[in-house]
Amino acid sequence: MRQPTEFGRFFLQGLGRTAQRGQEQISAPGDLAIADTTEPFEIANRHDFKLFCFAIPRRLLPKGLLDRPRLNLSTTKTGRALSPERSEVTRNSA
Repeated sequence: MRQPTEFGRFFLQGLGRTAQRGQEQISAPGDLAIADTTEPFEIANRHDFKLFCFAIPRRLLPKGLLDRPRLNLSTTKTGRALSPERSEVTRNSA
């Protein structure tokens, strides 16, 4: 039997929108957004975006993360400290 897999996006540049279960999430560079693939969802990306997309087995996610599936790293001291590294990743991935 296939295990449930979630869809993740780590934003390097630009803005993204994820809508699911009547909630809308806006993500900026340094944020991680996760969508539950067992339910309908919508995504949109804007402003010359760059991001990494990946699949995550649900069993590896912390319990309760899908109730609020976004990590706003861009609003934390640690996230802001990662800004130069994000820029380097962006340059190297182009």
